[in-house]
Amino acid sequence: MQNTSFRRDFHLSAIFCLAFGAAASAGGASAATFNTIHDFCAQQDCTDGDGPTAPLTRDSSGNLYGTAEAGGTQDKGVVFELSPAGNNSWTYQVLYSFCTKANCTDGSFPVGSVVIDTAGNLYGTTYFGGASNNGTAFELVHKTGTHYALKVLYNFCAKPDCVDGKNPNSNFTYAGAQSGAPYDGTSPLYSTFFETGAYGFGFVFALEPPAPGKKKWGEKPIYEFCAGGGLCSDGGYPANVAMDANGDLLGTTFDGGANAGGTVFQLSPKGKKWTETLLHSFCAQPDCTDGGGAGGIVMDAEGDIYGVTVSGGLPNCGGGGCGVAYKLTPDGKKYAYTQLYSFCSQPACADGYSPNGTLSLDASGNLYGATSQGGSDSDTKYGGGVLFELSGTNYQVLHTFCTGQCDDGANPDGGVIADPSGNLFGTTANYGDPDGGTIFEWSP
Repeated sequence: MQNTSFRRDFHLSAIFCLAFGAAASAGGASAATFNTIHDFCAQQDCTDGDGPTAPLTRDSSGNLYGTAEAGGTQDKGVVFELSPAGNNSWTYQVLYSFCTKANCTDGSFPVGSVVIDTAGNLYGTTYFGGASNNGTAFELVHKTGTHYALKVLYNFCAKPDCVDGKNPNSNFTYAGAQSGAPYDGTSPLYSTFFETGAYGFGFVFALEPPAPGKKKWGEKPIYEFCAGGGLCSDGGYPANVAMDANGDLLGTTFDGGANAGGTVFQLSPKGKKWTETLLHSFCAQPDCTDGGGAGGIVMDAEGDIYGVTVSGGLPNCGGGGCGVAYKLTPDGKKYAYTQLYSFCSQPACADGYSPNGTLSLDASGNLYGATSQGGSDSDTKYGGGVLFELSGTNYQVLHTFCTGQCDDGANPDGGVIADPSGNLFGTTANYGDPDGGTIFEWSP
């Protein structure tokens, strides 16, 4: 397996998996089916990609798109497509291998997901590469048939002291993304930098298409965290953001807030500026039993916010806690916090711990997600993680990863997405056959 050290050193789940637990056994849903629909590193030298960690993207035809951090012709990562081919089979192809240009000016090591627009073009970022080797924003322009051409939209760290950010590792969002609509290709894309920026604690930015008569995309920071210094009462180290129907951006931070345990925040446009409203500060309870270090969020039509934290909660994993699932409900001008589940509630963490990546919310209000660790696994030290369903506060393990010889993969760091039939799709960063991670499908 290629570049395993890069994958485990740079992915955010590795930074914030503060707790490790023993392996355990847990059952899956008996009526459902689980299939590995692609194994990475199946080609010599992993030219098909190695180590996917980001969420998948699905188009209206059922094609899946994503990134693998390593592998490819230069071992610097790929963008891929997986298309349904009938009879429960899938066709996999690499759309682009990074670092094919001298000095990797086209980018290297993509660690985020991709966005697809109405014309079939794909947008994303790379952690390294570009003009200063500090990462890029790119577009894969869809040509005829299955051909794509890469266009670098922005080279990060183009400004002094990298105040425009470097080494991006978050996902893009845009107006309409929560409804499942494709990107229009003309409005801004929004994302975050975990660190860097004017104060070093990260910022939210807009990547703006060229103005009329212009050719270049521009980057504009719209909120810098921890401007006041100290304990960063407004939050620090942001994760991904999502845009609601009103045009506000909602997101989370891993640190800062009233209790230095992270926050859920809202950014609202006010003329040319954006103002922040704190919706919740984690670690409000002793020992952070309400969670800490929040990850991505998802919203329902009523404005309720659902998410997970990678730490806090029960101390059964050791270290910083096992993580929780939570709900924030609008209550006048405030939000009411409800803890839906504390991970590692079952003996030996058979229910998993350190939930990560995106949650999927169905029309009935059921949540689906994955933990990067825990579950019943006799082959790896900390467990391969689980796929779970959360209906209200009723928790069920749907699949335990790394069973047997780990041919089903381990460490599903990117969470899951769902199709209209309720099938879930995701990736695992490690194992599979031969050992480069997998893409999986779970069907009810």
